[in-house]
Amino acid sequence: DEKFANALTLLTQREKVSFITIAGDLTDSCTQWETYQSIINRYANSTPVYTITGNHDTPFWRGYTTGEHYNNEDITEYTPAIKNLVETYSGHSLYYSFARGNDVFIMMGVQSNYGG
Repeated sequence: DEKFANALTLLTQREKVSFITIAGDLTDSCTQWETYQSIINRYANSTPVYTITGNHDTPFWRGYTTGEHYNNEDITEYTPAIKNLVETYSGHSLYYSFARGNDVFIMMGVQSNYGG
């Protein structure tokens, strides 16, 4: 948490970037969403943060670490739950795009891990 907060502070205060992208693994084992949001709110200093999900942001990863395993059908059942968590805590959906000047960024996250 401290390294993440320090990185955000460096980017927003010293480097004064226009926006930040985070390419997945916002959480570990699909937990810590409140911690993630708290750090963004406190240290991003109103700098837009665009995120996508990684394999650690899926319930399959949580099952993997506890010894439970899900098949493809089980993973798809969790997609609405993942989508809700991502939208609630990051403010973005699993897939979206945004423009900055003449550039368009297409954000495509992961909604399952090892399941295709």
